[in-house]
Amino acid sequence: MTKVVYGVARAGGDETTRVIVRRVLQVDVADLARYRGTEGRLWIRDHASETSNDDCRRGDGLINPSFCGDLRTGPPRTGGARDPYDRSTGVSRDGDPEECGVVTRT
Repeated sequence: MTKVVYGVARAGGDETTRVIVRRVLQVDVADLARYRGTEGRLWIRDHASETSNDDCRRGDGLINPSFCGDLRTGPPRTGGARDPYDRSTGVSRDGDPEECGVVTRT
C-alpha cells in the first residue's frame, strides 16, 4: 500500500491544504515456464485507490481539494469521520458520492 500526501494551494489565493491518496497495487511475476511473457516484467493483478480531503460530491473524475473556506460555506458533509492514515482498514472501492465524510486529520 502506498500513501501519498499532496500539499496544494488555491489558485490565486494563499490558502493551502493537503490531499491524502491511498493506493494499493497488486502485481504478479509471471512464471515464464508456464506463461508467455517478458522476463523482469510485472503483471498488474488489481489496483484500488482512495482519496481523502477532497470534494467527492462533484464526481468529475478530478481531485477537488477541500479548503477550510469551502467547508465553512459549502453544504455539510453527510458521511462519517475517519482517519486517512489508519492502516487497519483496507482501501475502499465503493465510494458513495452522496456521502463525503470528514477527515480527522490531514
